[in-house]
Amino acid sequence: MSAADADTRVAAILRGPGGPHVAAFFDFDGTLIDGYSATAFLRRPGLPPHRLLGALARVGPLPIARSLAAAARREPSDADVRRAYETALRVWRGGSEEELARHAERVFAEHLAARLRPEAWSLVQAHRLSGHTVVIVTAAARWQVAPMAARLCVEHVLCGEPETAGGRLTGALRGPILRGCAKARAVLEFALEHDIDLAASHAYADAADDISFLTATGNPCAISPRGALTAAARERGWDVLGLERRPAFDPVTAVRSAAAWNGVLAGVSAGLGLAAFGMDRRAAGELGTALASRACLDLAGVRVRLQGRAHLAARPAVFLFNHQSWLDVAVLARLLGRDYTGFAKAELSRVPGLARFGRLLDVVFVDRSAVDASDSFRTALELLSRGVSLALAPEGTRSATPTPGPFRKGAFLLARKAGVPVVPVVIRNSGRLMPRTTKTVRAGRIDVVVHPPVDVAAWRIAEFGDRIEDIRRLYIDTLTTGRAGESVGAAR
Repeated sequence: MSAADADTRVAAILRGPGGPHVAAFFDFDGTLIDGYSATAFLRRPGLPPHRLLGALARVGPLPIARSLAAAARREPSDADVRRAYETALRVWRGGSEEELARHAERVFAEHLAARLRPEAWSLVQAHRLSGHTVVIVTAAARWQVAPMAARLCVEHVLCGEPETAGGRLTGALRGPILRGCAKARAVLEFALEHDIDLAASHAYADAADDISFLTATGNPCAISPRGALTAAARERGWDVLGLERRPAFDPVTAVRSAAAWNGVLAGVSAGLGLAAFGMDRRAAGELGTALASRACLDLAGVRVRLQGRAHLAARPAVFLFNHQSWLDVAVLARLLGRDYTGFAKAELSRVPGLARFGRLLDVVFVDRSAVDASDSFRTALELLSRGVSLALAPEGTRSATPTPGPFRKGAFLLARKAGVPVVPVVIRNSGRLMPRTTKTVRAGRIDVVVHPPVDVAAWRIAEFGDRIEDIRRLYIDTLTTGRAGESVGAAR
């Protein structure tokens, strides 16, 4: 499906009835994420060695291989799913829940976060904006789902539960696997317990075994359906959304990505060369950055669509951007052009060429492990006083999903102290074109919305935290709808 199709459904959700009595039930594997999470957990090299060796001794390599193959099938049977479950549980038998939770977080960060479908993220956020009760209902186990549910701010998860005794996993599953009729029953029981109006509620799923689950609500939607679900959706008049799948290896994308990275290198080299031959330091750096960003985006086939261009003229200012991909840096360089700099982690200052280029642009290198960041704060204040704007991510790092993490206060305190506004810059789709776990760049469009400048000096200290959260919600709203929406002003 195209992004416009997802945006159309998001708009319909936001126009529809709101409130917690309306629920949105999402399947996990194949719906929220592309593919199956079980394969990631059994394949990841981060599995503790003693767990892997113990599993091979107890289960044997052949059953493990069979479980992987079964979980990867496009239409796994109940027996396939149970076999994969039993294998995974035997791998972790005797382990603690805390150990499994830590492994789950590693698998999420290294693998599953990149599988989250951006359109599905938008649907979840649209339901949350409408005040709906959002629920993940899945045959997967809680450890497979919990990290993603936390990032999506989904409180309710109906799933398989591993059996424990004394905080240790027994290797057995407690209760049924939520597939087919068991999944539909779980939805009905949840609706009775939470006073949910199922006729007004929504359900999203991708496979034939989800037909009874989808039938349980008044607004079923088949996500990239396959097999019997395609025919059932057609016969019953259900909505169908063909969400984007993760692309297979594409030699054209690989070649374009290599060209884009070489273009970045050429731009940086040009800036350093011009400075070495006597050109003004900042002018050389800005010219090199312009060449690098244009080469990166154009050679990779990335287009940028901008709303709110006039707000980029507020200078000096602290430009805040949500950060999910290295493409964000190229986009900002294209938009801001001159008289700005940014922050970078201190590790990059030890890369010789990059460190020299950063100094051309007065980049502030920050040691994130340091307790005292006062030197960086003073340097940033001095730059703002000279009329140099700053671009920074208020989260402090790249986010694993489109959901921005908690915003730190530093950027807002800096703007307040310097007497300059903050300008929210919302970047949409960069993580889809270049996930944080890859170095290749897919061709496509990035949407950018620049909101009006916000005068943080007008904020009362007592409301500082609430106002920062208001701005974070503005990012989530804009990322969900793709529109500028209602801006956050200087006063309530």
